[in-house]
Amino acid sequence: ITPSWRVKSQNKSFITINTNEMKLYNIADPTNHEDHWVANKGYVDKKADDKLPLAGGTLTGPVDVTGDARIKTKDADDNVTLTIYPSGLFDSKNEVRIDRSGSEQCFVVTKDGTPRFNIQADGYANFFDGGGVKWKVDGETLSTLYKATSSITQWTAYNGSTIRITAKDSSDSGRTFIDIKTENHGGDDGADDGYRMKLYHVADPVNAYDAANKQFVEKTAGVINPPPARFTWKFKGTLDTNDPVNLLPGEFIGPSLASWSYTELKWYFHKQPLNCTKPIWQDYQYENALAWQTPGPILSIWEDKDAHYLPKIFAKMKRWEIRHGPSSANNGGPHINCDCFTGTDNAQTMSGVSLERDKVYYINFGGIF
Repeated sequence: ITPSWRVKSQNKSFITINTNEMKLYNIADPTNHEDHWVANKGYVDKKADDKLPLAGGTLTGPVDVTGDARIKTKDADDNVTLTIYPSGLFDSKNEVRIDRSGSEQCFVVTKDGTPRFNIQADGYANFFDGGGVKWKVDGETLSTLYKATSSITQWTAYNGSTIRITAKDSSDSGRTFIDIKTENHGGDDGADDGYRMKLYHVADPVNAYDAANKQFVEKTAGVINPPPARFTWKFKGTLDTNDPVNLLPGEFIGPSLASWSYTELKWYFHKQPLNCTKPIWQDYQYENALAWQTPGPILSIWEDKDAHYLPKIFAKMKRWEIRHGPSSANNGGPHINCDCFTGTDNAQTMSGVSLERDKVYYINFGGIF
């Protein structure tokens, strides 16, 4: 044997050996039961094509992860960002994004193959066949929002916790509007240590079945801030801008507040004046029955503003008259005329005050209402 030799058959080399290496040629593919046989390059390349290279590639078949194996992804700093466990646990250290269009389903939870909850691409979350949202702290349920029956969605607080609805403005300052708590269902109704609900910042009611706040109830019942007069009247402008004949029941007119040399106010009492459940008097259908009084009583006009009654005008009457009858001589029906004394000692408006057209005012006319 020389330093280099080969094994040949019919002009084909099968083994070549020299000082540094040995080469094998024309090697047959190993069969399944020949696990310890040498493999040729073609056989190895073919098998390698069926594997995913460590440097990356395209995965075209399923991957079975069993036992304690898991799939991990890492960032450029070698930090694990995602781990998938054989148990099905999906552990991500970053946000998970699902991009779909319209109301397509992005995330779904099933029980025994039946959908129970999903999230749509348009942001809606849906619960099916019961289920809901529970808020817990250290394993203890605080409240649950769920479907109680086929037609009732219920929000329940547990273990003496509170349900509270608040709102904040653009400066992040907030207020509480609804506060609900049951500390003891057998305790006192309306008590903090029993069960109670509190409503805050309730607006004044407008319609018959609107909720009323404490201030409105007490004010209406006369418990607080009783009104300075029984009736309210709507201001319709000055004598030079409104014809008395056009006035409706419960409306009045007067001069410009800048000139108090003469004042004429007219109130119409057509059977049912504003804010009056019964007529002050009946229209007896006779002409020009006048009642004169000189000097007359005090006239005052008040505005209802922010739960306070603000004085607008005080004046001494020089002359006043009550007119009955529907004739044209009475400017369209029953009314009261009143003339004020001249001079600031007898008629006074509050500083910077003016009457607003179509605004309602309380009017106190001493001796009449």
